[in-house]
Parts: sequence; C-alpha cells; structure tokens
Amino acid sequence: MVTYILFISIIMALLILNSAVKQNANIFQILAFCLIVFFVGFRFETGYDWAMYRNFFEYNTFHSGIEFGYVFLIKILRYFFNDYQSLFLFTAFITYIFIYLGIKKYTTHTGIALVLFLLIPGLFLNSLTIIRQELAIAITFYAFSLLVDKKFSKYLVLMILAFSIHYSVAIVFFTHLIVWKFAPKVKYSFYYLLIFFSLLFLKFNIGNLVYYFAQGARYEFYQTGESVSLLKILILNSLAIIYIYFSPRIIDRSKYNIYIVAFIVMNVVYLNVFSSVIALSRIAYYFKIFEIVLVAQLLFIFDKKIRVIALFLLVAFYSILFIGALRVDMAETRTENNLIPYKNVFFE
Repeated sequence: MVTYILFISIIMALLILNSAVKQNANIFQILAFCLIVFFVGFRFETGYDWAMYRNFFEYNTFHSGIEFGYVFLIKILRYFFNDYQSLFLFTAFITYIFIYLGIKKYTTHTGIALVLFLLIPGLFLNSLTIIRQELAIAITFYAFSLLVDKKFSKYLVLMILAFSIHYSVAIVFFTHLIVWKFAPKVKYSFYYLLIFFSLLFLKFNIGNLVYYFAQGARYEFYQTGESVSLLKILILNSLAIIYIYFSPRIIDRSKYNIYIVAFIVMNVVYLNVFSSVIALSRIAYYFKIFEIVLVAQLLFIFDKKIRVIALFLLVAFYSILFIGALRVDMAETRTENNLIPYKNVFFE
C-alpha cells in the first residue's frame, strides 16, 4: 500500500507545482502524466487480469468473448514487439491520452480533475485490472465532446473503436444519444425522481435476467456475482444528489456542463439498477468519470477560503475510499496478481 500512497503523493506534488509555477508548457503536469503511464504500463504481476492479458499476447489464444478490436491490437503489437509488456504500456498510454484530452476539453481545472481520477477507486485502480473496459471508458469520455461539438463523423469513429474494444459501449452509445437529445430540456426535479425511482431496483436481482439471456455464454457467471454494498450505494447516491443540487451555478460556464450533470445522474441510475452484480454495475463507470470534471468546476463556485477547505475535505474523503479499496484487495485471497503488492518491471 505504501507504493500507491507514495505514487499518489508524488503526482499531487507535481500538479501543485504545475499550478504554483507560472509557465505555459505545463511541464510538471506532463511529467505527472508520464509518471502515471509508467506506473500503469510497466506494472508486473499486478492486477487481477494481468496473467490473462499476458497469455493473450504470448500464446495468441483468446477466449470467445474478447472483442475483435482488442484482438487486432494484440496481433499488431505481436508483429512489432516480442514482449507482452508492450501491450500493457500501449494500453496505458492510449487510455491516459484520451482521459487527458477529455479532462482538457471539459474543464480548465485539469490538475484537480486528474487528482480526483486517481483517488476514485472505480477509475484509476481499474486501469490496473479491467484494462479493456478502462480504455473504452477513456475513449467514450472524450468522444462525447465531439458529439456536442457536432463532429459526428469523428464521434462515430471513436465510438466504433471503443465498441471494438468493449461491447458494453453499445449501452453507452444509446445513453449518449439520449443525454445529448434531452438533457437541455430536462428539469432538475426529473433527475431527483429518476434517481429515487432507480433505487427501487435494489430489490431485484438483475443477474437472473443475465443468466436467462446468456445461458452457456461466459457472462452466465454474473448470476452469482457479488452485489454492491448498500452503504456504498447510499454514499454514492447522496454525493450525486449534492453535486446535482449545486450544479445550476456552473451550468452556463461551459456548453458541456448541462450534459455532464445528466451523466452524473446516469452514473447512479446504472449503479442502482445493476447493483445486484458488481460486474454488471461497472457500466456506471462510463458516466462516473464525468464526476471528476464536474466536481473540479463546482469547487470554484465558492470563495478561496471555502474552496480550499472543500478541496481538502474531498481529497480526504476520496483518499479514505482509495485506501479502503486497497485494504479490500489485501484481504482478497481468491485471485492471483492482486493490486498489492505492486510490482514493476524495474522494481518491486
């Protein structure tokens, strides 16, 4: 755990330096970006799916459910490189390129947004585990800005690319279109009603439906997957409601904000609906990532003193969640290649 805490601390220090030192090149921010790619891309035997992706590369064998785009990527990398590490490094690089582009597109407070991304367990830590979906999340995160900008061809190209990497993007595509079409027309009272209505799904086991429609497929195991804890659901829903309550004060600051608020709502709606199976609830991560840019902007509706206090409390809160996620990982004995201990090809 010490390695992760030290890593986060160094990144935060670099971003603080970037903000404090007046320079146009954002040298410290770029250095922080490179360090993140290094940490994720050069990991060794770290992450639940690490061995699976190593085997994909080394033995050129794939399970029936892996998406065609990622298979093609692996084959291309195998042609040019003879080291499976190239797969982890390239995936990390492309993932964080799109995350960085998305952050820059949606907010000017890039440092704060990046820190929040690192501290929210379902975002950064997943780039060490479910790497295909994390890459798809990064691509769709940036791609939506192109839809708002009415660059439809570029948007479709990126969404097709993301779909070829993770098929769950099909749900994201339709959600994008609904939000793009209706978010400017929706009243905030509807968002609150939608969240409360989605809580009714906590009584249902969506996993049973997956089993019914996917018998014999690799997704069949979702029927018996672990559920999201009720405490986590209540905390995340409460946070979303707080963010939505304050969001009218920043709506006019960017043409993207009205859609970002809608994605905050969709995040908890998908979480609530699919909460009976953790693996299914991951669809919410496609929209949770927008939380980092919304919160980064909400901080600046307050005066400097309150803003500093609010930022400190937020960092402390998300740090507790981050450490909590690592402690859960440390207690996990059913999997190999956990997040802890972190290993790197250059050090352990």
